[in-house]
Amino acid sequence: MKVLLVNGSPHRNGCTDTALREVAGALQAEGIDAEIFWIGNEPVGGCIACGGCAKAGKCVFGGTVNEFAEKAKEADGFVFGTPVHYAAASGNMTAFLDRLFYSAPKETFCRKPAAVVTSARRAGTTAAYEQLLKYPGIMEMPIVSSCYWNNVHGSCPEDVQKDEEGLRTMRVLGRNMAWLLRCIAAGTAAGVPAPPPGTHGPHKFHPLKQPKAPLPGELSAKLTERLSQICIEKPKPQIQFAVWKGRNGLRGKEAPRTAGTRSVEAGSDAPPAAPSFPSCRKRWGRKGALGCVWCFLPLNSGGALVFRRRSTRKSPYEFLLRAA
Repeated sequence: MKVLLVNGSPHRNGCTDTALREVAGALQAEGIDAEIFWIGNEPVGGCIACGGCAKAGKCVFGGTVNEFAEKAKEADGFVFGTPVHYAAASGNMTAFLDRLFYSAPKETFCRKPAAVVTSARRAGTTAAYEQLLKYPGIMEMPIVSSCYWNNVHGSCPEDVQKDEEGLRTMRVLGRNMAWLLRCIAAGTAAGVPAPPPGTHGPHKFHPLKQPKAPLPGELSAKLTERLSQICIEKPKPQIQFAVWKGRNGLRGKEAPRTAGTRSVEAGSDAPPAAPSFPSCRKRWGRKGALGCVWCFLPLNSGGALVFRRRSTRKSPYEFLLRAA
């Protein structure tokens, strides 16, 4: 088993390195390999949201981010260390982690224990500590803690060596990391299955990562199957929808008036497009805006599902399927 410790300081052998070496020593004493990775003192550009990583599987700007990402694939745990600059992590460390966690595949970090270490002369350690915890927290990484918040104090390595409480916190952190790694290994050997990884995360929001929309025929089949389980009419429930005039759909000073209605059979081979009702000018708001489409589905359990759409140009099947 191996733990990678990241030194986010511009000084290779500074205060942050001193704290990380204390953690590494405790890990090695427990039989865990430890390696300190220095991100360097060259400027690390931040993520520009270009989306290139979605195609390449790594950050297209390369550098230390991709170098560390390759090492991380073989690691079992991580410790991210940073000096405190204006009560926050260093600019290089923030840019490094932004690009790393967004561009690397989720399996690089998912379910691997992680810890955070901060170093400051006086104040700001807890603010930077909370900031860095956001990164492992979104990747389903177990957070390793110690007997106090993981920080050390001092303006030079010699000062950190005098921080007895801070160094003790680092040693306890290393022992806790080693214990958790052994627990995970023992559970895996005993056949304890890991839960499936979640799908909510930064990678799912990128448009290049989104799956293609299903074909109308596929939507029709899935919608028929799902609606037949929850709706009164079986096996082919009727979907009734209408365009209403009024302020913001059903709200307004006047009672809404029906501009048109139409029923659609969900079991048809090819779902028809939504009816083309004339545009409805709202009494308040933008002129010429299309009215809202309201769909009603009577349920077996009583009541009805009501769906609202702002456009009549597309089929309502996809919207109904999502809500159902």
